[in-house]
Amino acid sequence: MSQEWEEKTVILEFEGVYETAMVYVNGVLAKTNKNGYTNFYVDIARYLNFGEENEIKVVADNSSEENSRWYSGTGIYRPVWLEVVPQVHIEHFVLNADQHGKFQASCEMYGDAKGYELHVSVRGLKDGKTVLTNTGQSALSKKITDSGKEQQIEGQWADIQTWSTEDPNLYVARLELKSPEGKVIQTRETRIGFRTVEFFPQDGVYLNGTKLVVKGINRHSFSVDGGRATSAAMSRQDALLIKEMNMNAVRSHYAPDEHFLDMCDSLGIVYMDELAGWQNCYDEKVGSKLVKEMVQRDVNHPSIIIWSNGNEG
Repeated sequence: MSQEWEEKTVILEFEGVYETAMVYVNGVLAKTNKNGYTNFYVDIARYLNFGEENEIKVVADNSSEENSRWYSGTGIYRPVWLEVVPQVHIEHFVLNADQHGKFQASCEMYGDAKGYELHVSVRGLKDGKTVLTNTGQSALSKKITDSGKEQQIEGQWADIQTWSTEDPNLYVARLELKSPEGKVIQTRETRIGFRTVEFFPQDGVYLNGTKLVVKGINRHSFSVDGGRATSAAMSRQDALLIKEMNMNAVRSHYAPDEHFLDMCDSLGIVYMDELAGWQNCYDEKVGSKLVKEMVQRDVNHPSIIIWSNGNEG
């Protein structure tokens, strides 16, 4: 482990381990996680020996889980990432971009960010052109004046094209965190779509002010070759098949591989993101944890229009 990382935060991220994961770092149990379909994170810096070799061991166990009618398997079946960030950094962010170009960013800060500065810029995904605000600026900026964990920044982008099932226009939002000395210490990027979703009782769902007829199907994240381990190529193939069948919506019984949501964003498929309950919802104690994990991971995907606490429940 690099000696240069000693003054930083070192995060181990798992995108999917079925079903109970126990993560050991140098023989010490760093975290136990019980949710096979969403991301979880382990801050491992305190367990590391910098400048030396370190051992990370993960035990995956599904012996306590009663399998349902579909094969669940066990093991590390989605990517694992090692992220090294400054002691003060953006831990998580939620972006809201509506059909009129109104934009809001809520950033959860790790550490005391007082005196730091947040910058947000937007560029077109296809052409790479910088989108200007309604005042002609190339970025939104905010000086952080307090030690609060949640920091808000908002503004209005001009001349945007909306995201819809027929024209899924995408942009790239770039967040930068600058130190009090003006140095960029962290950069985060994600794709966004400008759209407004509304529900009206006894009427239906509206996308950008137009009533949307939702026609869809259910999909499992499963490969005949790799079991639960799938690929972006497979996700693209499935998404294209859904479009070819003249459908515009899908759900997956549980949180899917994130690359499938990327395909829905790209191709214009609305998505119902749900937990893996069986014919019922989770109770408040269990459900609040699982819902939080699912929403935190997927919240910035423009394709998602509905959240569901429990498969078919």
